[in-house]
Amino acid sequence: MAGAAAVDWEDAARGPCSAGGGSCLFFGDIGDNDRERDRYALYEVKEPDALGGAPRSLTAEVIPFAYPDGSDNSETLLVHPITGAITVVTKVKKKGTAGVYELPARPAAGATATLVRAGSVEAPTGNPSFTGGDVHPDGTGVLLRTYTHVFFYPMTPDQTVAQALAGMPCDMPVADEEQGEAIAWLPGGWDYVTIGEGGEAPIHRVSCEAP
Repeated sequence: MAGAAAVDWEDAARGPCSAGGGSCLFFGDIGDNDRERDRYALYEVKEPDALGGAPRSLTAEVIPFAYPDGSDNSETLLVHPITGAITVVTKVKKKGTAGVYELPARPAAGATATLVRAGSVEAPTGNPSFTGGDVHPDGTGVLLRTYTHVFFYPMTPDQTVAQALAGMPCDMPVADEEQGEAIAWLPGGWDYVTIGEGGEAPIHRVSCEAP
């Protein structure tokens, strides 16, 4: 991504472009283990029609943002596939409740947006640290994962992601992964994939039926 200068890449998501229509990819420079940064950023790029073997460079639109209540650490970026609304879920260290924040609007050129706190979410069981998530391509549910578990939050058409995360989730299957970090829905159904951090980490696929 031309012009990107990330401090700590953590998550990626797919959703409608903020301008001009079409599909875009969003990358989150949202990591802050020491909670000392005063600004974070999202990068938005037009999704290529196809991927080839040659490297390519795409110009990214940078969306700088800050939290309304100080520095925080996050590894979860969620983009609603219909509305394009952007949600960030923070990561707690050992215990506690994660914050759910929304981007109210794109900032003006050269400005920094301030996220709005829209709720909170707590892992029902297992490790409390949310390390990734994804919104179903048809907008009917949200997956959040921790190092040990995956949770599915049903979502109705009139709900925001934050409202869905306030509901009761289902505990979903997940492989025993070394430092489980990422999760994504596959297109055209209810299967999803997960992966842990590290060199040559395997991708695990879970096949599900529609709820």
